[in-house]
Amino acid sequence: MDQHFVRRKRHNRLVSLVLERPVRLGVGIDESTALVVEPDGRWRVAGASAAVVYDARRSAVTAPGAPTLGATGVVMHVLPAGSRFDPRSGTAALPPGGRAAR
Repeated sequence: MDQHFVRRKRHNRLVSLVLERPVRLGVGIDESTALVVEPDGRWRVAGASAAVVYDARRSAVTAPGAPTLGATGVVMHVLPAGSRFDPRSGTAALPPGGRAAR
């Protein structure tokens, strides 16, 4: 988990950590923002900004010790306040009012 994430541009550091340990989720939480763990284990984003989740659990990643980290299929979720995330299934939902990408 990384804090002050978006404001201090810490994406590269967190992606590197996730690729080194792809069985773990990488979570960056921005300033004045929190992840609330609900009783069922799902997460809800609360606060003024957003949380970012990197999920490499189903991706292909370079072998440990490779000179350069690489991966395909890494999923990134950018979750503003009101979003939800299920860490077991890897599914996320934006707050109501979102729109589909075109």
